Parts: sequence; structure tokens; C-alpha cells
Amino acid sequence: MAKVEVSVVIGKPVEEVFAYVMDVGNWPKWNSYLPKVEQTSEGPAGVGTTFRGSSQFLGRSMEWTSDVTEYEENSKMAQVVTSGSMNMQMAMLFEAVQGGTKFTMAAEGEFGGFFKLAEGMVNRKWRAQMDESLSNLKKMLEAAGSGPAERT
Repeated sequence: MAKVEVSVVIGKPVEEVFAYVMDVGNWPKWNSYLPKVEQTSEGPAGVGTTFRGSSQFLGRSMEWTSDVTEYEENSKMAQVVTSGSMNMQMAMLFEAVQGGTKFTMAAEGEFGGFFKLAEGMVNRKWRAQMDESLSNLKKMLEAAGSGPAERT
């Protein structure tokens, strides 16, 4: 089982970070492994919202769908992702901290096929992609470009 958790402190208020991250149209802009994603259900995001997209990972493209299982405005969004080669739970957590917002992405998944055989490499690459994505998000939201991202 692969498990990764990465955090970054963004020098913006929780409400601003949450609004930007919850706009699914922004996901491909900061998420290096999500070239395509769309909300497939009607209305604003909340429990029961569904998404469809594709991910690029280790040179492979994977189609997926997800269902939001938890949603708390300005605090948390959790979803279950399923596709042919992975089953995953992912949470995005937002916390007000000194100087802005601590944004955490936590994911846990069971991979099949090629990915199951290379689990150690998969964990390292997955973490690196999540680190890159959070760094991208920090840079985008902090247009002034203050110092390097703080990670925990």
C-alpha cells in the first residue's frame, strides 16, 4: 500500500486558498500529474460531488473517477478515487497558521499491475509529484514569490 502526506504553508488566507483549490478548473494548473479533470455532477462541491480525469504517472496515463466523501468549507475535502489500476483515498486539508494557510495533501492507495511490482519506487515518485504540485500551488497563489515553500 502506498501512503503519502505532504504539506506547504501558503502566505494567503484559508478562504482564498480553499476557493482556488476547490475550483476544479485550477487543478491542472498546479497539479503536475493531472492534465485533465472535470466535475461530472451538478452544483457546487460537497459530499457526493463526482469528478472524472486522467493522471500522468511514471510515463503512463490513467483514467479515473472520484466521489467526494467529506467536505467542510475552508477546512477539508476528501474523496475516493477508483480506476482500473488504482484504488485511492485522498484528502486535502486547510488550516489557518501564522503567516497564512497550511495546506496538506494526504493520499493512500492500493495499486495494481506494474505499480504493485514497483511499490518502493511508486511511493518515492508519488511524493515527489505531490511536492512539486504543492510548490506550484504556493508559487501561483503567492504572486509576489516570497521564499521557498515550507514543508512538513
